[in-house]
Order: sequence, then C-alpha cells, then structure tokens
Amino acid sequence: MTLIDPKVETTRFSKVVINGTKLEVTPRVIEKGLKFCQAEEASQVHILNEIKLYGLQMATAGEGSEDEVSNTRRKLVQEEIRYVQEILDGLDQSGLKINIKITAGKWAVELVRYCESINADLLIMGDENGYTFIDRLFPHDLEEILSELPCNLLIVK
Repeated sequence: MTLIDPKVETTRFSKVVINGTKLEVTPRVIEKGLKFCQAEEASQVHILNEIKLYGLQMATAGEGSEDEVSNTRRKLVQEEIRYVQEILDGLDQSGLKINIKITAGKWAVELVRYCESINADLLIMGDENGYTFIDRLFPHDLEEILSELPCNLLIVK
C-alpha cells in the first residue's frame, strides 16, 4: 500500500478504482479488491477495463457504413463489460455499489485520468510479473502510474 498523503488519524477509502484490464492477475485483483472495499465500506467501487487495440479494431471497422462502425464499437464495449461481469458473477458483492467503466487508450494513462476525474481515494491494481534487468531498461505501465500517482495505491500480489 502506498499512501500519497499519510495521516496519523485513519480515514476510510470511499471511492475506489480497481484495474479490470484483461491480465492473468485481474480476477484475483478484483476479488481481493472487493473484499477490501467491503471491509472499508466503500461507497463507490469503479472497475476500469480497457478495449485492447481499439484504434486498430475501429480502423478496420471504418471501412463500412456509420451503422457498422457503431455496431463494432458497441460490440467491443459489451465484450469488455461481459469479461468483468463474468468475474463479478462468482464473487460476493454485498454492500457495494459497483460501476464498470470501459476505456479506449493506454490503460495506465486512462487509470490515472479516471482516478483524477472522480477524485478517487484508492486505486487497486495487480502486479502481474516480476521484473528483470531488461525490464528496467524500458518503462512499464506501473512505473507510469507511479510517476503520476493521483491517489493512494494498493498493489495485489
């Protein structure tokens, strides 16, 4: 847990964003995140997912009519909502108000922007891999989030 403004007195996390981007660790992140939110009695839980390769998929759909492009976009959004909803269906959601949000863009940037836009108290995400020396040479999404950390951060291992 990384606190951006630590205080002596404890405060609750009421607005929580959970990274729901399709990664191997995502079902575990959502599960642990929901348990944490229930313990904290969070008033709002947002699960943010990203449409992978959105630009490429929309560019190929752009060859058709406006209706075809609209249908393609709607299908992409529905697929991503379905992915998160299937994870949620097997989990205890009691006492939580959950909002699934789909973005199109680089997920690290979108997570930061979304947390800022809703004035989130906490961002929950997973760390899907151990980094090697080669990984240190190239920036990763986690490093991008840490460089512009908009709120407290909880990383689920």
